[in-house]
Amino acid sequence: MKLNIDSTFTPEQLSVMHKCIYNAERKLAAHYHAKAVDKIAETFQSLEIVNNGRMRSTAGTAITNRVLKHGTIKMNKRLFSTSGTIKDFENTFLHELSHLYVNFLHQKSCGHNNEWRRFFKLIGGDGNRCHNMFTDHLKAKRTQYVYECQCPNLSRLHHLSQVRHNRVQAKQFRYRCAKCREVLTYGGVKVRG
Repeated sequence: MKLNIDSTFTPEQLSVMHKCIYNAERKLAAHYHAKAVDKIAETFQSLEIVNNGRMRSTAGTAITNRVLKHGTIKMNKRLFSTSGTIKDFENTFLHELSHLYVNFLHQKSCGHNNEWRRFFKLIGGDGNRCHNMFTDHLKAKRTQYVYECQCPNLSRLHHLSQVRHNRVQAKQFRYRCAKCREVLTYGGVKVRG
């Protein structure tokens, strides 16, 4: 299999990936029928591994291209540089590698089915579908714009999203309070969070 790895991974991460691929191929040969091993070798000819800085809470993704006989694993660069351990990195890499092997073996996307889980555990993964790493610091901070209405009670403040605020400013929309039915007016305050 032709291997192309992004140069932004740490030496420790590179070592883990090479070890995982080597062990996965050994386990595959030991536990699967020779025809299955040959089928994967024929249909899975290249693997690209990249660091992705745009992911939020996803630890990694696997993309199977059966036409080009190519697989891509994208790892969350920001997550593993701030909160993930090398063990989390290894488990995520094994998770995504399992997707590729099982998808190429069955020539279809298998998701997190029993075959995927069995293979994931076979090559050293924990078998879990989701990670439990802290990701709040990676989530996008949304700007909320504070609008006011003329309600006689205390709930006079309304928070509008960036999109809705832009529509009001462009005079495309006017939003009304659900209680007093008055048109909301911009209070000139932005809140992040």
